[in-house]
Formats: sequence, structure tokens, C-alpha cells
Amino acid sequence: MRIDELFALAKVPTPVARRYHHQRVLSERGRTPDGYREYELWNAVGVVRVRRLTEWDLGLNHVRDLLVADNQGRPARGGPSLDADLRRQE
Repeated sequence: MRIDELFALAKVPTPVARRYHHQRVLSERGRTPDGYREYELWNAVGVVRVRRLTEWDLGLNHVRDLLVADNQGRPARGGPSLDADLRRQE
């Protein structure tokens, strides 16, 4: 899926998504032959986690430190309270 599809799914405006990338909160993704970033569904979970943490008034630098990526670029668990909150929202 493309960036606009991903962030629409996560209910995050595209300019905010670009800021997430600029601040390196989200890992850089591969690109399609026409230059679009490619995302998978699990990327939406990471975006929702970032959005939720910023709603709790955490800065992007702090969020980046909390969501340490594993070797595949997937966000690490955000902690029990964050995961429980996300499950309730689903």
C-alpha cells in the first residue's frame, strides 16, 4: 500500500506522516518503480502507536526512543499500557 493509503487507514494526515519520516520515527521503506514508498499492514500498527504516543504529549524524539525497531524495521512493543490501550480502541 502507498503512504496515502497507509496513513488514511491509521487516520493520520499525510503531512504528519512525512514529519514522522523526517524525524526518523518510522523506518524508511522500499519504493515502487514509480517512486512511491511501499508499506504493509503491520506498518499501520506502528503509525497508530506513534500517533497514540504523540496524543499523550510525548515528543517525536521520545517516541522514537520508545519504539526501538527490530532488525526488520517493525516497531517494538510499546509497553503493556500502550498495547492494552490500542486493543481497546480496536
